[in-house]
Amino acid sequence: MTALQALALVLVAIGGGAVVFTRDPSRQAVVASLFGVLLAVLFFLFQAPDVALSQSTVGTVALPLMILLALAGLVWAVTELPAFGHYSGVYGLTLEHVALGQRRATDIVSPVTFDYRGVDTLGEEFILFAAAVGCAILLRSQRDEEVTEAASERAAARAEEVRRPVRALAAVLVAPAVVLGAYIVAHGHLTPGGGFQGGVILASATVLVYAGGQAVAFRRVSPEPVLELADGVGAAGFALVAIGGLMFGLAALHNFLPLGTQSQLLSAGMLPLLNLSVGIEVAGAVTLIISEFVDQTLLRSRRR
Repeated sequence: MTALQALALVLVAIGGGAVVFTRDPSRQAVVASLFGVLLAVLFFLFQAPDVALSQSTVGTVALPLMILLALAGLVWAVTELPAFGHYSGVYGLTLEHVALGQRRATDIVSPVTFDYRGVDTLGEEFILFAAAVGCAILLRSQRDEEVTEAASERAAARAEEVRRPVRALAAVLVAPAVVLGAYIVAHGHLTPGGGFQGGVILASATVLVYAGGQAVAFRRVSPEPVLELADGVGAAGFALVAIGGLMFGLAALHNFLPLGTQSQLLSAGMLPLLNLSVGIEVAGAVTLIISEFVDQTLLRSRRR
């Protein structure tokens, strides 16, 4: 290593620290640009001119420019906000006056999420569905049946290592988590909760089971095919309700069920069905992802 290379390394270390400790965002953009120049020089001195060219373009110009544009956009957005208590959005004001009466819900969030902007929610649901399927495919491709059986044996052995108070606490909390999640899903059109929140709470019961060292017992009660089925049924259920609006209503997600009495469990038309579909899909997808990562962890611990 030459003296010039050593000097470049020291300057890069100092420049990196300066970027970290600079608090003002606009000044940090300038310091980051200078840091990019130092990195480009460092790469050039270590005989990597191609990397130096890329760094000079990205780190010296593109990154600081993106930071400054983001700051400018943030300042513009904040200054354009209406005064507190003086909302002027036509869309929001319209829904404020018509949503509760048209859907007989007790809050505006549920009709907006599952009705007026239900297509967005359908897309979000299928994004989660695709993420869970992709996660399962990628992780399962790294193991075979024999290795999976060995991981189950490892899980059974690891269960004995979990202390009894931890097991007892996890076992006690599983049932309340399931009940709370189911309640939030079922009352999503009556409370600020809903299928997304309730589904995540239902999936958290899985974490409690694994924390209590009962991975094998959970697999017996809820094997992977059941989780996959729940993930698919939830996503398909939302899509079928949307198609029902086309068949029995005027458009996709158009309500075709009785609205019922406001504040009652069976009310708000198809909103409870959509909440239920989302809750099943979210619970199944998140639980499937957790299960796959737990299997991967057990496999890695076995290989060590």
